[in-house]
Amino acid sequence: MTFSIGPMIDFFHTIFYASLVAGGDVMFVRVLVMVVGAIIFAIGVGFYIATEFGIGGLEFILLTVTEKTGFKMKYVKIAQDALFVIIGFFMGGIVGVGTIIGVFATGPIIDVTLKFIKNPVSRFVGPLRLPQT
Repeated sequence: MTFSIGPMIDFFHTIFYASLVAGGDVMFVRVLVMVVGAIIFAIGVGFYIATEFGIGGLEFILLTVTEKTGFKMKYVKIAQDALFVIIGFFMGGIVGVGTIIGVFATGPIIDVTLKFIKNPVSRFVGPLRLPQT
């Protein structure tokens, strides 16, 4: 996935600055890029959780809390992200609309992604040991 980060940044950078030069509605483009970015991020996280080829620390916490408590993964992810936003805010960070959208959109999108790809991935890598979403 690392090989795709640079081209994706270049792609969205070009779209954003092309709209500036063209004198278009910059706010529309900013919102569009923010929403598309959140969706792509969440789908990517869903894919690498589903393949079980290794997960990051935050996803490990997400999966462990989901498994131990029985709460739905999307709600645990929302709570986890909200906690980090609150901590970041009290440490002097800026909380904007994009941050709030990310908090409430990432968990449900990961949940949907896992539901769609769990069975196809299982055919290639074997049965998955994911908690129920």
